[in-house]
Amino acid sequence: MANILTERADQILDRTLNQLTTNTQIKRTTAGSKARSILAIVSSEIENLEGILAANMVLGLVNGASGIYLDFIGDLLGIDRGTQNPARTYRDEQNIKVSAPTGYLFGALNNGAPITVPSGTSITSKNGDIRFIMDEDLVLGPLDNEAFASAHAVNQGRDGNISAGLLSVLNFDGYAAQANTPLEVTNLSSIESGSIPDKDDYYRNRIKNALLSAESANETAVRLEILKIPSITDAIFLRRYRGIGTADIVVDSETGEVSGITMESINRAIGRTAAVGMDIKSRGPKRVGLSATLTAKFSAQSSVAIKIQAKTAIRAAIEALIASTPLGGSLRLNDIAETARKAHPAIVDLGRPNKPIDDIVIWRDSQISGRAPFTLREQDISLEIDERLTLEGSLINAITIYEK
Repeated sequence: MANILTERADQILDRTLNQLTTNTQIKRTTAGSKARSILAIVSSEIENLEGILAANMVLGLVNGASGIYLDFIGDLLGIDRGTQNPARTYRDEQNIKVSAPTGYLFGALNNGAPITVPSGTSITSKNGDIRFIMDEDLVLGPLDNEAFASAHAVNQGRDGNISAGLLSVLNFDGYAAQANTPLEVTNLSSIESGSIPDKDDYYRNRIKNALLSAESANETAVRLEILKIPSITDAIFLRRYRGIGTADIVVDSETGEVSGITMESINRAIGRTAAVGMDIKSRGPKRVGLSATLTAKFSAQSSVAIKIQAKTAIRAAIEALIASTPLGGSLRLNDIAETARKAHPAIVDLGRPNKPIDDIVIWRDSQISGRAPFTLREQDISLEIDERLTLEGSLINAITIYEK
């Protein structure tokens, strides 16, 4: 079969630069030189052209291929045929929650000892029609009141997919107080990872769509595929971030945290849609931490309890404002102050005239000094395109509140 693999632009650039310095009197080819800049542009265009030619050639082969021959073409392009898999959720995803009854710790149900729920224990719906099997032992610590389990559906493929809240029975009684206080279980969100094998027609269309997306330098196709993944709220395409022929995908979630399991799903999505010859890497955003100190004045009739409520409301309001700041966005310091001032009716005033917030400190990672603080004076907070604003540490430590 003909070679359908394309060269990366940086490989083409290296070869042309070598030929240029060997066969001509042009020797200055360092970064920023005119010769290198021109050849870099040409190399990028050649890479794109090779991708289009390869895609068009493979399209001709795909139409007449089936079975293992279609698999061969898919393997060459890095597009695997979808297989049958049961619906599954992992402990890190914190979906299937096992908990003690309200007011109890696990130790109180087992004479102060931990409870071990063994691998293979079934978790079912109330009527028993839906069954999941635990994949590994789950140890319930005596001082804990909840834990999360890994499990898979008994039914194969899409038949095992379920919506939130359908699991409610843990079929396990290996602890002292089981008769009077059964353990509780539920799935907090839907489990929809069950899949069936791709038939030839569907697999063929997937290959065609991937190739056609590749012809159009498919940033949009990759981004849309990633945004289908639950918990992902945004994906930003940074083309040539690590050089010609490369790109970084910066993915964001509601909290700014992206688990390893979710990152695996993102990489599979990239593999299904990425352009031929493009080196794409996914990563979470760079976290920019914020800590603040402010002084609040409360109404004269405010009790100690009311003041505690007001401080809690201030912290929650600032936390929500930070969470709503988009990837690569900006935040006005006046907005932080106004949000804090309106957080609770007992708040009369904040700070001093023209300075409602005492201090705002921004934390960024530095290769030289590690996590480094920077105190803002007058300017607002502006993020780079791949940065996400978060609180620096726990809520109570990040937002310090004094009283006037």
